[in-house]
Amino acid sequence: MKIILATLHAKYIHASLSLPCLAAVGSGVPGTETVIHEFTVNEPCGDILRTLMEEDADLVAFSCYIWNVEQTLRIISDLKKLRPEIFVVVGGPEVSYTAEEFLLENKEVDCVVRGEGERTWRELLEVLAERAGPRDLRGCLPAGITMRLEGGIVASRQRAPLEDLDEIPSPFAMGLVNLKKPLVYYETSRGCPFSCAFCISSLEKGVRSFSPGRIRADLRLLMDREVALVKLVDRTFNYDARRADDIWEYILLQNRSTRFHFEISADLLTDQNLRIL
Repeated sequence: MKIILATLHAKYIHASLSLPCLAAVGSGVPGTETVIHEFTVNEPCGDILRTLMEEDADLVAFSCYIWNVEQTLRIISDLKKLRPEIFVVVGGPEVSYTAEEFLLENKEVDCVVRGEGERTWRELLEVLAERAGPRDLRGCLPAGITMRLEGGIVASRQRAPLEDLDEIPSPFAMGLVNLKKPLVYYETSRGCPFSCAFCISSLEKGVRSFSPGRIRADLRLLMDREVALVKLVDRTFNYDARRADDIWEYILLQNRSTRFHFEISADLLTDQNLRIL
């Protein structure tokens, strides 16, 4: 089973973090081969479609955000006209919270991965590989899936977030991330310490962190490769002041030329944070 992981960025300089993470957790599933394709919303849909068609894949999965979902749906529609049998999966924040409605409105999409996708993606690939494709999977859908099956749309139970983020193999160590781009996204934590009513991040309660050893190994790799800019996607990097100090101190000791971008809450900064900065 050949699989394409794809997304459309707003700009060329952007790089995907979600697709390499999915490729990392999906590696080693017997009978599967995965390729990653990153496009931009500025590319002609015909060129994107041609690239996808040339792969002759069995399954294509798109990561959907507010800036790319409309163009992604146009590409999926054209892809299904040319390859009606191809299995189309979507995931990401723009489809996770209205999955059933999304499938009702978009007949060309077969499956939605809801929420945090790594474990769900791995289990979905295992089921599809075991059954030699997306036949009737009723009764064996992994948690976190909403899918179009014979007889209607079926939603499996909600999946709890990963307790141990280190279960996700490092896509950087596996060579799955394009480090030649002007910027590389990286995360050391998931979740948000706040509960702002206007923000979708507040739906996930609490913050989870990768282990210090995992963070240091990834950062060392990025600095050794002299990546131009590492942009951390942590919602509030300094939610834990001591943890922030440790990471900043490690970067100061090891860094040669990489620039780092952190999103922080200024009101949480301690005197020690300020001294280090």
